[in-house]
Amino acid sequence: MDNKARSTRTAGVGVTALALGAMLTVLGPHPAGATTQQPAVPSVTGPRTVAPAPAMAGPDDTAVLGQDTRSLDGLQITPSAPRPWTPADTSAGSDRFNYLVTVKFTNNSNKNIDLSDVMTEANTDGGATHTINDSANDVGMSLDAGRLAPQQTSTLKYGFSTESKPSYVNFDFKMFLGDDTAQFTYTWR
Repeated sequence: MDNKARSTRTAGVGVTALALGAMLTVLGPHPAGATTQQPAVPSVTGPRTVAPAPAMAGPDDTAVLGQDTRSLDGLQITPSAPRPWTPADTSAGSDRFNYLVTVKFTNNSNKNIDLSDVMTEANTDGGATHTINDSANDVGMSLDAGRLAPQQTSTLKYGFSTESKPSYVNFDFKMFLGDDTAQFTYTWR
């Protein structure tokens, strides 16, 4: 197996392990007498109730879409909650249920950061989940996303679709060719 295939396989296993760990944290057994505060599980378009999370937790924590900010290699990432959205007829990847996430990026490092190096992936329980590329609405990561100078901010839009209405969304961020441990997941229920 060549290094590229091994790297791709390792990244896939890491994302799967991260998702499994998040599920076990939420759904796993708790010691006798322990109580946990679980978020309500509303529809994707309805109001949400979520236990408060720290504003800037470590990379091993799962953040909440629309509430939390995380930093990845000096890049502060603040995504919105997913909202229903209708892509253009010319878009690729749309399905029955389409959602849009707007992400604000702020470069808090002392070097330029290329936004095309930020990789994202949406996973849900709504069947096959696809990335939507919609150039008519400027949705989807493009190779010309630009470079951010230190302290500069940019906002990009990401779309994804599902076959059925999901009860949760996991949105992963990772730097291309970055450290495999430098990634994190935002979740939304």
